[in-house]
Amino acid sequence: MCVNVENLVDKINEKLPDQIRVMDVIRTTKGFNAKNHCSGRTYIYLIPTLAFSSVEETVTLEYRTTLDIIERVNEVLQKFKGTHNFHNFTSGIKPEDGSARRYIWNFECGLPFVRDGVEFCVLSVSGQSFMLHQIRKMIGLTIAIVRGFADIESIDNAWESEKMDIPKAPSLGLMLDKLHYNQYNEKFCKDGSHDKIDFSTIKDKLKIFKDEQIFPNIIKTEIEEHSMLQWLSTLHLHTCLAIDTRLCTRRKFMKNLEEDCKGAQADDTFQEGIDTAASKEVDQSATEPLATKDTTEGASDEVKRDTCIRTSPPTHEVNPDVAKLLAEKGSVNEDVNLDPVTNGADTVKNTVEKSSEEEPEMRKRHENVLP
Repeated sequence: MCVNVENLVDKINEKLPDQIRVMDVIRTTKGFNAKNHCSGRTYIYLIPTLAFSSVEETVTLEYRTTLDIIERVNEVLQKFKGTHNFHNFTSGIKPEDGSARRYIWNFECGLPFVRDGVEFCVLSVSGQSFMLHQIRKMIGLTIAIVRGFADIESIDNAWESEKMDIPKAPSLGLMLDKLHYNQYNEKFCKDGSHDKIDFSTIKDKLKIFKDEQIFPNIIKTEIEEHSMLQWLSTLHLHTCLAIDTRLCTRRKFMKNLEEDCKGAQADDTFQEGIDTAASKEVDQSATEPLATKDTTEGASDEVKRDTCIRTSPPTHEVNPDVAKLLAEKGSVNEDVNLDPVTNGADTVKNTVEKSSEEEPEMRKRHENVLP
């Protein structure tokens, strides 16, 4: 459906908040898809220039860069241009994966400017498409090289199959600037039946909108939160070198082993505490004085039984000779007292012998009584 309404853009913007603007209305083909027909994208990154300061300098928000440093930054950024294997600039992509190959045709750093007392510059990168974290890692490696944490050869090494430790710049400041529809314009707009999709015709409007709505918010957040300064304090933790995966696996194993050992040590300490408490309780019971008759008066039956058990003389094991005699002649009278020295061996033996002598006489008496 074709809508012919004069000043359509202004009428739409009247209904929108200031942070959302419609810049232009362009008639396209019926099957147009903004994502699928896009042949390239340009991202910009608003960055405080203190990120490019030397590692030997004390960095504050009052830092001011020089044109020589900006030239050095552009020299490093040129290394990313062309088609390369960017597997080290994203996550979850293997070196042999075809999707890791991306094409970049422009990467540059603009001149610095001061806003709210802090100096900034804009990095602009244009490419066919970008992967997750790719732009932030390219900027992170650039900062590491300019500051002196890495060599410029690190970029060439990143194209190799080895996995590298590359820092990832903060997300604050990164935004999509424009989309490119070169192939669409070439295919459908040559005959003049459709208007070209070209953002250059509204670049002045875009610049005003960014300066009034987007940049102030980013600058305010940077000044309040110091995200770049905080990130710079961790930059030295990244080697920008190839990672030995076997070494990383070993380090992970040793870390897990150390945690397991700490857990086992804690369990041993807990068990040792239990054993110590139990031994103290046993020692305390052993050192308590034996109860006397007076101490049990008025006590409960349970206490009296416990007192009797604890005050009774120690028992002795039965001598093996006694056990043998008992097995041969029968049990011993319960009234027989066992001598603690001989374990009752002599007493039981005499008792058994006496019983043997009396057996014939008892048999005679029994026979006389029988009818």
